[in-house]
Amino acid sequence: MPVHDLPMTVSTATIGVATRKILIVDDEKQVRMITELMLTQFGFEVLTASDGLEALEVLHAESEEVGVVLMDLNMPRMSGQETYRRMRSERLDTQVVFTSGYDELELEEPDDRVVGFLRKPFSLETLLSMVRQALTRDS
Repeated sequence: MPVHDLPMTVSTATIGVATRKILIVDDEKQVRMITELMLTQFGFEVLTASDGLEALEVLHAESEEVGVVLMDLNMPRMSGQETYRRMRSERLDTQVVFTSGYDELELEEPDDRVVGFLRKPFSLETLLSMVRQALTRDS
């Protein structure tokens, strides 16, 4: 079913959190586009990056505005885990949700900024639930 045909069962009102920007980091353009469409349909402002290096650039420019980063674990140039380590070392303390089409990986240095893991493909309801969890943790 196309995203635009999904039932409107969840709204930003039912999410119940202040809307902050969400950064989607994924090397697959279609995944970025579909996830962005899913989130903007519910009133979220979305930023995108195609890899970890680009994500760090976006976070340096927008770190105060980004409430959560949805980050693929497997990307060229810089993996999700390496990007996460750099975020921590640079004190970019945004909440993170890792995504992957593969099984969940064990984080080398887990901490309280990692909200969870979404296995692709994920449903709209699962995505919104994880975003809500991340944004309420950060408030």
